Amino acid sequence: MTIEPLVPPDEFFGLNDMTHLCAGGEAPWLRRQLDVYERFAELKSSSYDGREIIFDHGENCRKKIGKLWGVDSERVSVLPTAADGMGLIAQRLDWRSGDNIVTTNLEFPSVAYAWKDVAKKWISKFVWCPIETGGFTKRIFSTTLMSEPGFSGQPS
Repeated sequence: MTIEPLVPPDEFFGLNDMTHLCAGGEAPWLRRQLDVYERFAELKSSSYDGREIIFDHGENCRKKIGKLWGVDSERVSVLPTAADGMGLIAQRLDWRSGDNIVTTNLEFPSVAYAWKDVAKKWISKFVWCPIETGGFTKRIFSTTLMSEPGFSGQPS
C-alpha cells in the first residue's frame, strides 16, 4: 500500500529518503517558508510602514480563520507559541483544591512549567509520568482536570 503525502517530501529541507513522523518543535521546514521569512525581514526592517502591513496581514488571517470556523474574527486569537496558549489555558481553567494534572516526560518544558506553576497554587498533585513505563491512563483519576500526553502539545 502506498500512502501519498499531503506535501511532497522534496518541498522540505532534510527529508532525503526519510519518513518523518514527528511534528512538535522538530518538524522539518518547508522550503517555501524561506520566502515568508524574507518578506517578514523586509517588512520588519521598514519601521512603521512595515509594521502596519504585518498587522494588516494578521487581521486578514484572523478574518479567514473566523470565516472557516464560523465565528467573528474578534473571537480568534493568534499566539506566538503553543506554550503561550497552554499557559493561558492552565491559568484560566476552574481549578479546585484536590484537582490534579497528569503529563509525560515528552511534554515541552515550557508547557510543563505552566502546569507546574498552576499545581503550586491549586493542585494537590502534579503527576509526571515517564512515557516509556506506560500506564499513563492509570494515573488519571476522577480529580484529574487536565491530562497532557505531550505528543502534539494539544490538550487531551
